[in-house]
Amino acid sequence: MEQQSRKNFVELQFYAREGKEETPHLALYLIEQGGSPRKISKIENDKFVADPKWEKTPGATIGIGPDVEDLSTLNSETLIKYRVADVFAEWRRGTVLQLAPEWWRGWLFPLRCVSGRVRKCLPILGPVLPNLGIPYLPHFVERCWPICNGVVEVYERTCCCHWLHINIKDLLRRIHEELIPIPIPDPDPGPLHLPGVGPDPSPISFVGRLSFGDEIAFNPQPEPPAFYEDRVAQRAFKRLESAGLDEINLDMQAKLREDVRALQTLAQADVEKFVELRPYLWHLICHCSSHKLGEAVLRPDGSFTYCWRTFPLYTLAHCYRSYYYKVRQWQDGQWVYVYDGSSRHEYFKQSDFADLKTFLGRTCGQDDSDFDNDRPFVMLQEIGGTSSSVLNSHWLGKNLANMDLTQTSENNLANLPTTGGLAQTFGGASNCPWAKSLALRLLFHPDMKALGAHYYRISTVRAGDNGDPLPGETPTPLSQPLAWSKMEFLGGSWEVTTEGLGPDSKVVAGNTVNGLYKIPYYTDGIWLGGQYHGYWNTGSSNDKYLLYVEVFDVNGNRLMPNTAGFDFLRRLAISGPGSTAKVQFGKLAHVFWVDNRPVYADIEDLRKNGHASGDECQFMTGPASTKFSVGFRAFHRTVNSLVAPITFMRYYSLDWHRGLNGPTVTFQTGNSNAPTSLDAGNSQQSTELAFSTMLGKNTIGAKCTFAVNLWCYAKHTNGSRFIYEYDRRDQAAFALEITT
Repeated sequence: MEQQSRKNFVELQFYAREGKEETPHLALYLIEQGGSPRKISKIENDKFVADPKWEKTPGATIGIGPDVEDLSTLNSETLIKYRVADVFAEWRRGTVLQLAPEWWRGWLFPLRCVSGRVRKCLPILGPVLPNLGIPYLPHFVERCWPICNGVVEVYERTCCCHWLHINIKDLLRRIHEELIPIPIPDPDPGPLHLPGVGPDPSPISFVGRLSFGDEIAFNPQPEPPAFYEDRVAQRAFKRLESAGLDEINLDMQAKLREDVRALQTLAQADVEKFVELRPYLWHLICHCSSHKLGEAVLRPDGSFTYCWRTFPLYTLAHCYRSYYYKVRQWQDGQWVYVYDGSSRHEYFKQSDFADLKTFLGRTCGQDDSDFDNDRPFVMLQEIGGTSSSVLNSHWLGKNLANMDLTQTSENNLANLPTTGGLAQTFGGASNCPWAKSLALRLLFHPDMKALGAHYYRISTVRAGDNGDPLPGETPTPLSQPLAWSKMEFLGGSWEVTTEGLGPDSKVVAGNTVNGLYKIPYYTDGIWLGGQYHGYWNTGSSNDKYLLYVEVFDVNGNRLMPNTAGFDFLRRLAISGPGSTAKVQFGKLAHVFWVDNRPVYADIEDLRKNGHASGDECQFMTGPASTKFSVGFRAFHRTVNSLVAPITFMRYYSLDWHRGLNGPTVTFQTGNSNAPTSLDAGNSQQSTELAFSTMLGKNTIGAKCTFAVNLWCYAKHTNGSRFIYEYDRRDQAAFALEITT
């Protein structure tokens, strides 16, 4: 009877089990020929019944392994497999299967963890970044802020590589396909917002314009003609944009270029190990697949850890596992991805600390203060992403007592210099006017709260060259509603909420005090970083303005530095000893030169041997030595002088393009108004070019169509970018032919 009851039963025994050692929960899986595992049933009491139906399934295999609910997380390589045709006769009689300890102990899902951090990083470059098609990238310094309000998605990637013999030439070719030639798109491609300036920035698709400045700036720079000649490179860039892969990873581009140099001298025997150590190269020669493991919430410092239990990773020969991450933030009522490691080809080993950097996202935490002062203080810290020290509003410096000399009274500054109120440097340009909407960030020492400082006010008034408000004009407070975002723990989870800061009004001694905003101290909430204390819409203004900062108590009474025990500080340098000066008055005043007029660009005529023609259709013929030129105007009318600021035009550029796939060649640039008479008198004649130079031939009958472009760029800035809306361009078309 006992023998009869054991028929069709298969008993499992856990070999080398010690005492009451825990054993895993198991299940049976049916794997049809060429198919994926399908769970049949759980294994109860360490035994199962051999079902006769299994014999009727052609080519069936039975797998024994860990009991999982989500089959997508089951790696079939972790199953002990039995071909039904081989074992069913024995199972039908009843048998015992011994499970080896390296299998069943592995099924207990050992804990595995990955960790890292997420930061928003913007480069601060020294020299102009050259064409990324060159075989190296210069070193650049980054300024980074942690991103803390977000979710990290964790993915595991498995790549199986058939690299018994890797062809180095083929690998180099594939790496070169990953290298991105980046032409300069014209006109200037658009805004770059530093943390917290308006909506979140778009992916950076124009890093060919990186240039030097006190702060980050992305702007067009004149380039040598050879930079424009590669039409294939331009098409590669456009394909990149159309695929949505327009956030260019400078770090990865640098790594790939280093790999190219290394592979060119590497011995064939060392190639396999070289590739194995570089997960970002695996997709070039391997078959890769991935799946999502789970999610982790970012900590306040931007770090994260994700742990999961998994069965042993039995890996086939030449198969490798790596991990990548995606980061999303809740912004303005929707989830927004700010980092995608798969599109950037950034892969990590499990043991790696993943340092994830992005141009996107909203940062968190309080701005660090690098300023030492013997009393609590208030200062204008930044305009957009530019230090207020760049603003030419401290031309007289300070005295030996560290007292500011530029501000002469509560409402007045000393006589303005020629460049007073301009950004001294921005993105490689000098003496830049301010335009559009200016985001203003103040810095309040935390001890200002104990002194009773509850409100602040920012106001503006038109100013004269003598540093005084214009006669009859009074300061106008900013009045745009302002709210800051912060993290709050609600309903068992962290949520992003907003709190209105103002404007409020108070009645003091019968007078109404308007334009008051609550000071968002960091002891009052977990405020997200990169937020601004005011937005000044300069509109269509073209004047010099005084901007005042004041501080008030909760009842609307203005606090004075001498009586309340604090200082207004003027920022003289970005950081370091002597970087600030104390202002002893009840208002902190700065001067801004605002201009909202665009530059002017116009091609007025085309010229053959100096003879101008304004005809619509022009077909020029002549000997190979015939000279072509254009008559043009490129200027900004606000300033036209021999001393700084010479003009608010940053520079102009003339280029010609031949036919469909011909070169584009810059043949003239300048940074002074052309002509000096602006829109009066004769236009400026460009550099003359021989027909043979433009056609690339010296033979009779050579001919082609051409386009000539005039690009004119403005210096105007809002502190985060150049105002490309004030750039202008013009274009003309013509044909050339060499004749006798």
